[in-house]
Amino acid sequence: MTYCQKTLTSLCALTVVLCAGCIHHHETIYKDENRASVEFENDAAAREFYQTVSRLPSSYAGSSSDTRVSIPFVFKHETEVRSGPYVRENKAIKACDTNHDGMISEEEARKFAKRNQN
Repeated sequence: MTYCQKTLTSLCALTVVLCAGCIHHHETIYKDENRASVEFENDAAAREFYQTVSRLPSSYAGSSSDTRVSIPFVFKHETEVRSGPYVRENKAIKACDTNHDGMISEEEARKFAKRNQN
């Protein structure tokens, strides 16, 4: 084999290896925590609290992160970490229960709603 043939053969082999496909892995991890126990003074307090929580922006829960590693045409790995639903609710409970007695009063729920108006 001549030098040109060897170079051409090597180049073809390298092209086949690089274009043969790639390994792709995508993973989503949900980080959640146990639901905080909370009591409400009455039904009106519970309704006000949960209506406010349902209107909170998704960023209220906090964390979301992406990690990507790739070698073009050969390997790609993606990991996404998201907060679960209880993270958002627990954060709202802590913000709403201002006296930290484990009981959300109607007044606390109203103040929480007012602070989080859109």
